[in-house]
Amino acid sequence: MTHDSTGLVSVTEAAARLTREGDRVERSTLSRYITKHADALQPQTRGRDTLIDFAKLKEHRGQNIRLADAKPHETQRSRSDEGAANLRAQRQLRELDIAERLKTLAPRADVENAAYSAVAALKTAFAGAVSDTAEAIAAACSTEARLVRPHLRTLERLALEAFVKELAKQDFEPKEPAAA
Repeated sequence: MTHDSTGLVSVTEAAARLTREGDRVERSTLSRYITKHADALQPQTRGRDTLIDFAKLKEHRGQNIRLADAKPHETQRSRSDEGAANLRAQRQLRELDIAERLKTLAPRADVENAAYSAVAALKTAFAGAVSDTAEAIAAACSTEARLVRPHLRTLERLALEAFVKELAKQDFEPKEPAAA
């Protein structure tokens, strides 16, 4: 039960509302707070639910919790976690150092420029192929090339869109190359 006609809400609903309003609190923490301040908040139990007047709770927390001074909860990291993270970082740095010495690294700008050139070349190749293929299909199907060309251009557009989407998945967004 989340709320009723008397303005009472469950502890879960109260935690969710407080969090939405900027007072980030977990359900379990709020439950302990309500138990600690039961005299002032007067929680009610109905079945398995503890119900609380949300307006009264909000006012009480406003007077008793200094939200501006609260520090965000930082997760505790054990020394073994820190050691493992440090080893991973050192291994990655060694791999980069080796790749740099072997001259197997390429600057991102060079890779992006090559990709832009590839997209432009792909568009040019498609444009040339559409005309030739339209003629071949028209001859094979005993129709006119002008009836086939729009379908091939649609195929070209869809293929290029799929190609660009795949590049975007790889964290690469090609610029629109100059029209070929």
